[in-house]
Amino acid sequence: FQPTNYEIIFINRTTSIEKLTELNQQINQTKIFMMDTESINVKFQPNIPTIIQLQMCFETTSTILIVETHHL
Repeated sequence: FQPTNYEIIFINRTTSIEKLTELNQQINQTKIFMMDTESINVKFQPNIPTIIQLQMCFETTSTILIVETHHL
């Protein structure tokens, strides 16, 4: 197994509009995605979404977006 080169980008409330626009263009060019989610479990309450992980796969590289939806 040979892993591809990858870049990790963290997205939260401080991410600039310019960076989000750049990522949006990259997403529009991507054909293969992998996605995972994480949440907080609180007893007797619904789960609280915390993180969305999105991997955009290309032939020689991939970009991994980690989107913070709730501050832990």
